Amino acid sequence: MLTEQPLVSIIIPTYNRAHLIGETLDSVLAQTYTNWECIVVDDGSTDKTDAKVHYYVNQDSCFKYVLRPERKPKGANACRNYGLEICNGDLIMFLDSDDILFLDCLERRINFYFASGAYDFYIFQSLLFNYKPGDSNHIPNILEKEDCDLARFISFDYPWNTSSALLNVHYLMQNNLTFDEQLDHHQDLDFFVQLLCNFPNYVKSHNRPDVYIRMASPDKESKKTHKDSHLKAKIKFVNNLLNHIKVLPCNQTELKRRILGLSLSYGILFWSLRRYKLLLKNLLVFVKNAYFTYFIIYLPLLILVLFNKKYKVVGKKTKYKKLKSFMSYYSFDNSTLGKLSFDSINLIK
Repeated sequence: MLTEQPLVSIIIPTYNRAHLIGETLDSVLAQTYTNWECIVVDDGSTDKTDAKVHYYVNQDSCFKYVLRPERKPKGANACRNYGLEICNGDLIMFLDSDDILFLDCLERRINFYFASGAYDFYIFQSLLFNYKPGDSNHIPNILEKEDCDLARFISFDYPWNTSSALLNVHYLMQNNLTFDEQLDHHQDLDFFVQLLCNFPNYVKSHNRPDVYIRMASPDKESKKTHKDSHLKAKIKFVNNLLNHIKVLPCNQTELKRRILGLSLSYGILFWSLRRYKLLLKNLLVFVKNAYFTYFIIYLPLLILVLFNKKYKVVGKKTKYKKLKSFMSYYSFDNSTLGKLSFDSINLIK
């Protein structure tokens, strides 16, 4: 545990965000906690991002603007990893280039850091917005549920997002915890699943949100789900999940079930898009990782799910309990992702 005011490294990957990144950097510059560095890693922008960021570099030497090295592949993951390589901070925060910090975000995080004691990372609540901070009262998700955080991430009910974490740099470097630079989609999910499979000690703050997460930007990568690279990344993501959980000493049955359910959702997508080769590759991931039971039941489950989507045989009030239990492999009913307002969370706790 550090006894002096720790240096916080804020890592911001960006690509063609000249129209938005100014708001993000303004919020960093205005922080009440002043011991920070902000490293903007450009992924090869072709707009005026460089000029926009250099304006802030010239204002304050705490800002640094670097280009993603040619030795690294294109993508936000490589930019985040490069920022981690060159940062000087004791603690690190990954911030997207269209998100906005509350004025006292870093101050409150550091106060919580000192009050909590030594942990590998710290989690904070965030608030969604569309076009202007404060135009929505919705949070990404509730931080605590009966399900463990690892299971929630796998089932796409992930309890926090990338900007919600304050991470110990030494812990990340010591355990070689980085973003998968070959993964074009679900990068944050993959990173936190990998992190949670590394047996970290972490703590959550249940105070008010401290960072705004933009939802309405038309260039959000998360909305381009039918890009070929994103479809293929879904298969790689399932493969990564199966590899990550292999290190866990506990019974993995529930986690495997959830990964199978996630894989089934991708199978339905590939089927609807008539991408049958991707469907086959998605299925073969279980063979590759020696999960033969799941390989055997995958196609019957997929057929059942597709049949049920059309004919609604299995519903919430169905009397077919065994069939419903079988269908639970593909259950995402408990997700509250993006559905809760900040005012409602006290009622849910």
